[in-house]
Amino acid sequence: MTHAAQGAFSETTVASFLGALAARTPAPAGGAAAGLSAAVGAALLAMVARYTTGPRYAEREQQMLGLVDELGALEARAVDNVRADQAAFGAVAAAYELPKDTDEARARRSAAIKDGLREAIGPPLALAEVCTRLAALARVIAEQGHQPIVSDVGTGAACIGAAIEGTLINLTANSASLPEGEAGGRLADTCAALLAARDDLRQVVEEARARYRRRTDASGGAAAEPAS
Repeated sequence: MTHAAQGAFSETTVASFLGALAARTPAPAGGAAAGLSAAVGAALLAMVARYTTGPRYAEREQQMLGLVDELGALEARAVDNVRADQAAFGAVAAAYELPKDTDEARARRSAAIKDGLREAIGPPLALAEVCTRLAALARVIAEQGHQPIVSDVGTGAACIGAAIEGTLINLTANSASLPEGEAGGRLADTCAALLAARDDLRQVVEEARARYRRRTDASGGAAAEPAS
């Protein structure tokens, strides 16, 4: 994670963020939760990539170090998206609170709401790009990463999958609030890419589970060696 992304959360504990999510406020909400889930998934994939270095993995060490750098950048983007989503929906909520006691005030309020909703679709679209790339990297690391901790790849894939599900919901909800057709073909293409990424992530998760089921079966039902 970059220093800037770390700084954004330097004074936020897990407990305080969860408290903010649970509060009766418009933000943070689902978009922020999706961003954080994607960041967690990226961090887990980076951990497995770091384990895929050293003499045992000399032939792929440079590739894995390159993935570590890319995953760090994607993690930072996901964390930044948490803040962006909070700001965007804070602006929408503020627009809904504007006065509506005169025709002029109502017109200003309506325009502010529409402008806010147009801005609010930006963070989930940006997070969609992060998640689709993370899904592709999850597949690479599942196949080439340090296999004794493939359970962490599966868990990371599940976190990214959750982020995708949330992003799909948010994109659908946000676009429904825009004038018909305004979201355009970009939204359809983004959702199609997310659905494909989600399906691949589910396969990564299932393959990780299958690996441990095979180990359990081979041991005659005894507990398998811990994953990490």
